[in-house]
Amino acid sequence: MTIVFITDSLEVTSGWGRYTADLKGALERAGHTVRVIEGVMPRGYFSNPFFLLHLLGDVFRMRRLLRAYRPDIVHVTAEPYLLAVPLLALTHTPVVLTVHGTYAYLPAAAPHLLQPLYRALFARALAHVRGVIAVSAYTKRYFLQQAEAAGIPLPAAVRVIHNGIEVAQYPFVRAPATPATKVVITVGTVKARKGIVEAVRALGAYQARSATPFVYHVIGRNAPAADYAQLLQEEIRAQHLDGKVVFLGKVSAEQLEAEYARADLFLLLARVKRETRFEGFGLVCLEANAHGVPAIVSAEGGSAEAIADGGSGFVVDPDDPIAVAGRISQVLDDETLDRRAVRQWAEAHDIARVVQEVIALYQSVAVPPGLVHA
Repeated sequence: MTIVFITDSLEVTSGWGRYTADLKGALERAGHTVRVIEGVMPRGYFSNPFFLLHLLGDVFRMRRLLRAYRPDIVHVTAEPYLLAVPLLALTHTPVVLTVHGTYAYLPAAAPHLLQPLYRALFARALAHVRGVIAVSAYTKRYFLQQAEAAGIPLPAAVRVIHNGIEVAQYPFVRAPATPATKVVITVGTVKARKGIVEAVRALGAYQARSATPFVYHVIGRNAPAADYAQLLQEEIRAQHLDGKVVFLGKVSAEQLEAEYARADLFLLLARVKRETRFEGFGLVCLEANAHGVPAIVSAEGGSAEAIADGGSGFVVDPDDPIAVAGRISQVLDDETLDRRAVRQWAEAHDIARVVQEVIALYQSVAVPPGLVHA
């Protein structure tokens, strides 16, 4: 098969980019041809009042490339690009959509006054989709509930296919750590949905019960809203963690690899905000697990599906810092979790296994031979 991905980038330090890049590599190793159409960052569709012009600018280029590629499947791996689908003249070519998290139901991400317009555009676009991949059961429930509440007809094939990673890219080698100093990391944009404040509170509770020295590295774009930045600094001072919390910002792939390699614990205490902003899965949890690093994740959203509770990490209530601190102690002080078992969980989610489920979906929605491509 020839598959065309429509996405914002193949940048491996972003969620959409990592998902698309890993899936592309796995499909190619399985003998398929994959082309990628990268567009302007699709969040512009929501922040730009002239978003239709923005969208049309992408559409003309997409149509030209699709005519050249003549794909068997068009796979929209970054949800906002779904809005372009009705304009792409895909007469017979099946469209598959992956829904990740916050953008799974696009109208909810739009400004309030524009939501009726987005609902109409979303319904029209979804009518062209033959198969939907939800990266978690949580994301699937959210997607179905929102679409059904709005009276939007759904494709027959809506399947949960958890994210996978190319485990071989992550060597299971522990980097030398600072003697006796534990390294705790979070990978993600600094914002309320990622639960950074909750992580600071939990680490403060851990410091109160344990003499083990540690540092907390937050890795990701560091441009939080002013009120959240203030809340973070106040919490760091309140928990007496000055000097122990380091915001590294966005780093290179090589730097990220080094941080994973030296980490002792991964924290992702993600929150569901206003029911429409949530962590759909948590690919970063698998990346940490591939290095043998246990992950402590929130019970909110879909990140709980990214780990094996009690095996590759722990699922916790992000609003209970004392309980979270107890789990942190189990990992850092008691070393309850075997790092080889943690790595094995990631291996069970290797992209080579996951891609077989994706191929099966492609085959189930594929057009019979003989029909003309778009």
